[in-house]
Amino acid sequence: MTETSLEWNVAFPPDEVIPRLENLFRQHDYTYTQEDRGADRHYRTALGQGTLELVIHPLEPKRSPFSRSILIQRTLLQMTYKGVSSADQAGFKRQLTLAFLRVGG
Repeated sequence: MTETSLEWNVAFPPDEVIPRLENLFRQHDYTYTQEDRGADRHYRTALGQGTLELVIHPLEPKRSPFSRSILIQRTLLQMTYKGVSSADQAGFKRQLTLAFLRVGG
């Protein structure tokens, strides 16, 4: 069984990542389980002929380079595909990218 891991550092705090991810799962009829482990939230879903394990890990806030009073929150998404075809991985990555696009400036 092939296994592929990927990390994605997104410019959103976890409280924005979680609902977007869960909405993506519902929108595309992915049945999933979730488990909180400390500050991390773990998801597992079937994807094609395999499984996707996804971890939402909050990163330490950093000060904005433009204003010391602004804290920037980010989230690390850690994805592990087990037995998932390249085409199914690419499709999920595309869906995930669309889930985090912001309209406007």
